[in-house]
Amino acid sequence: MSDIPLLAKGEGNDGYNSIGDTSVSFNNNSNNNNNLNSSTGINNNGTTTGINNNSSINNTPVKTKHRKSIYAVEPDIPLTYEDLGLSPSADPIQAKRAIQNHMFGFKPFKSSLTKKKFEDRSPEVKHLYNDNFSIEKSVRSIGNYIYAATFGVILFIIFTILSLLMFITYFGIPYGKLLWQIKGFVLWPFGKYLQLSKSSNIMDDGWGDESQPLSRKYRNDGSLGHKQSVSTIIGGVFYYLLCAPVIVIFEVLVLSITWMVVVMIPTAKLHTKLLSNLLTNPLLLRVSKNPRLDCQILLYPLESFNRYYYKYTINGMNVCLVNLLPFVILSLIFGFFLQNYIHPVVIFLCCMLSTIPLSYYNGMAIASISAQTSFAIGALINASFGSIIELILYVVSINGSQPEVARSALTGALLGAMLLIPGLSMIVGGIKHKEQRFNPAIMGVSNVLLLIAVIGAFFPTLFYKIYGNYSLNCSECVTVNGTMNCGSCAYVQGNLNDDPIYTQKARTLMYICAGILPLTYFIGLLFTLKTHTAILHNSDKHDDDQHDDQGHGHPKGEYEWSKIQCVAVLCVCTTMFALVSEKLVATIDPVVEAFDLTHEFLGVTVLGIIPSAAEYLNAVQFSLNNNMPLALEIGASAAVQIMLFQMPVLVFICAIINHMSVDGSYTLISPMMDFFSVFFGVLVMSLVFGNGRTNYFIGSILVIVYLIIVFCFYFTPSL
Repeated sequence: MSDIPLLAKGEGNDGYNSIGDTSVSFNNNSNNNNNLNSSTGINNNGTTTGINNNSSINNTPVKTKHRKSIYAVEPDIPLTYEDLGLSPSADPIQAKRAIQNHMFGFKPFKSSLTKKKFEDRSPEVKHLYNDNFSIEKSVRSIGNYIYAATFGVILFIIFTILSLLMFITYFGIPYGKLLWQIKGFVLWPFGKYLQLSKSSNIMDDGWGDESQPLSRKYRNDGSLGHKQSVSTIIGGVFYYLLCAPVIVIFEVLVLSITWMVVVMIPTAKLHTKLLSNLLTNPLLLRVSKNPRLDCQILLYPLESFNRYYYKYTINGMNVCLVNLLPFVILSLIFGFFLQNYIHPVVIFLCCMLSTIPLSYYNGMAIASISAQTSFAIGALINASFGSIIELILYVVSINGSQPEVARSALTGALLGAMLLIPGLSMIVGGIKHKEQRFNPAIMGVSNVLLLIAVIGAFFPTLFYKIYGNYSLNCSECVTVNGTMNCGSCAYVQGNLNDDPIYTQKARTLMYICAGILPLTYFIGLLFTLKTHTAILHNSDKHDDDQHDDQGHGHPKGEYEWSKIQCVAVLCVCTTMFALVSEKLVATIDPVVEAFDLTHEFLGVTVLGIIPSAAEYLNAVQFSLNNNMPLALEIGASAAVQIMLFQMPVLVFICAIINHMSVDGSYTLISPMMDFFSVFFGVLVMSLVFGNGRTNYFIGSILVIVYLIIVFCFYFTPSL
């Protein structure tokens, strides 16, 4: 019998039933005459069984399921809200932002673009925005004792001295009584009520009564309508001349320090309200352990520390970033007006800290205006303003005679995007979620783009290193008996302007590659935004139609920032960063000399990481929320944008400014250290992304590779 298996038509999953090389016996099942079963039978002696006599074959025609062609293409299944991590009733603003986070040309952004409803917040976050005077909580905590031992003691002494001073003036006795009462409150305000009297009588007997019960009747006699005496007015003059300036200085100092600490914002809020009332209604303030019917409650502090305040937002921005905004003003004041009195290292540190909020505000404005416009306009805004911060820094560095700093900063930004961003995300996410998974096929697209970008950006370097002219450079040479003996010699390449290989060959190749790289970037945008948008948009449109048919669409959210506000923020951030960058570059040489560093090491570390601080923060937040694909996409998209857009644009800008001269310009002829660093970075990232799962161990490996490369730049000799 033939070795080729027989195929009998049936109603299996494929439309076919496979039969072996033995004979076939058909058994008719009386309970189900429509089924045709194929079976094999083999006797013990090796002979086969025949067809049973009591069996009958049902001749009912059976529908044949034809095999699909191996060349047939399955239609793409449109993405749904669930694929993007959204519920079907998601706000359309957040849905559009989620779609943009997965699209080429858009930098994923974590922060919310819409105003959150108060009822949707967690109880811990609600408490940050509410002054709930009915909360019962123990006031004996370590944080409260720390406050009392530090700020409380200092303010206690200040208010005691001021109180005695007002008693000495005689006319300021009412103010002296007030300050004497406040001194105990600033030392230990917890569990006490700071209240504002509804009575206009400043000599009310409620002074210092800390045990007055809530049920006490409010006495409304004729004395309440008496006007302030002349002595009280004179006392007020002494108070505002002698005490108010001192109170303002110390209170502002305390509330500023506590606000910058973030977790001590409850203390800052306490002293802000206390200071405002000490300046406006000092004699109406009352302090008691119980609320009074004749007073309005201003404060009932229970804590000086609250660890949840790192979630506190102001106009949609995290308070930690808002606290860095004063460094922008300090950088400009120190750099432009006090540069002869402030050490350059201090100016450099202020400038570096100021770039963090500027870059994050810039990213917030880009994400918000992209969500309010079409995908095409949003992609153009991401490509232009998304790189404006880095390009300004690089151009200012080149104009400030620091081209090696600009080159190393570009290399550092690439290494950070390929190794440090995914590494930190994997470590933080792995500690919280043990193991996180992603689709390696999606990251494979980014790997291909990175490979193309490396070829286009560094092939002029390989070309010139292979075909460029070299000269023998020797040192420690002495002449002995007419023969020159040299201690060390090396083949080096001279000035590019003097090498005909560069001026006639490599330079033309460089400009061709610099023109092709942005073309590749815009082809990716065309593919994502024009020719293949149906894959991303069908589900959105279908869901919208479905909700409209049901008579209830998605709840319309309100943008945190309007379009006009976004444009204003972009303009202000760009202008401020241009001014800050000028002073940042001016202090590079003093910093290098002060810390005995090289320009390359400073550029590849500090200047390569700090301007991209917003991307690091977003990646870590995505990994904490178990959204590792977007965390990795941040680094991949940043690296692609650097090589496909920023590097070519910088080449053409330098060509226009310096009239195609190499001196003081940026070219695609890079040092071999930069080339191998980026090459190995892409190689390691490709190996990791092909795994499809991450943990803190893999993240640690990426960070270790990054540190090894960075230390190589530290020991790189200056040529």
